[in-house]
Amino acid sequence: MFQPNEQDIDQVYKLVVLSTYAYKDPQDFRKEVTELNFTNCWGGWEYIYYFWTSFGSQAQAYICRDNCNNIYVVFRGSQTTNHWKTNIACYTIPTNDPASRLHAGFMEAAENMWKHKMTQCSEIIKGPYKRLEEYHCLGEVLANLRNDRPAKIWFTGHSRGGALAIIMANYYTDMYTHDKNVFVYTFGCPNATNDNFARIFNEKFQCLTPEARAFSYVIYNDVVPYLNLVSSGKCGFLCAITQDNKVLFGNTARQNYLKERRDNGLDGEVRSIDSYFSAHSIYSYVHALCEARNMTKAGQVQRVI
Repeated sequence: MFQPNEQDIDQVYKLVVLSTYAYKDPQDFRKEVTELNFTNCWGGWEYIYYFWTSFGSQAQAYICRDNCNNIYVVFRGSQTTNHWKTNIACYTIPTNDPASRLHAGFMEAAENMWKHKMTQCSEIIKGPYKRLEEYHCLGEVLANLRNDRPAKIWFTGHSRGGALAIIMANYYTDMYTHDKNVFVYTFGCPNATNDNFARIFNEKFQCLTPEARAFSYVIYNDVVPYLNLVSSGKCGFLCAITQDNKVLFGNTARQNYLKERRDNGLDGEVRSIDSYFSAHSIYSYVHALCEARNMTKAGQVQRVI
């Protein structure tokens, strides 16, 4: 069973902060990221790429590479009317495996970014933005980066961005089946797959072993991850954040998560829409994981179930 440590929670906090910055435009993203002052290995940035496609379902992402051979692929969550139209495409379509199905809107957005020419593909860290005309799609960019030199690749995102991170990481690992340096961290991610896709994904990322490489962080009163819009597939090792900002890890985390929801009256009468969306906000995840990080560093060990 996966056992978290101080280094793990540091990395989780970095990823949730990057997921927050993904909602910013390129200028602000560059400013925020280059000013980050985390300890250990941010190590400065070799480059930051910004990707945007307006083909069909819009999608935005940033790719950052630090000087310690980490590549971060960060997807933006819902922000526009077009995004919400994608979100409510509540039916599934099959993948290459007919038994595995994905949320139609999320899959369309992911495929457009992975396979089709970008509306904009720019390098944004060194002054005037440089359009990367030689790159046509995100899949091609990652293939080039991987061939450049070995690196750990971290796919991450909040809400819709988390769903895109799961699909993109799956595309990547289908291409490079033996690459075990690929990790997925999502925050408040909606269900985007059926059970068969989730089972294969979780096996691929070893989610029920000490070597787990995909994690789904969920705040106890965030309703979005448990709205079964299309199916009930759960991708990633569940990490349930409690009311007191502790993190439950393990196979029974979901049961404990649901019990805490019931104990706090969240599964009884319907609460205000504002309370649900407040819990789902990326800033709620940043606050909760900052507190969890502080408690871990103070020796208040998180509960491992």
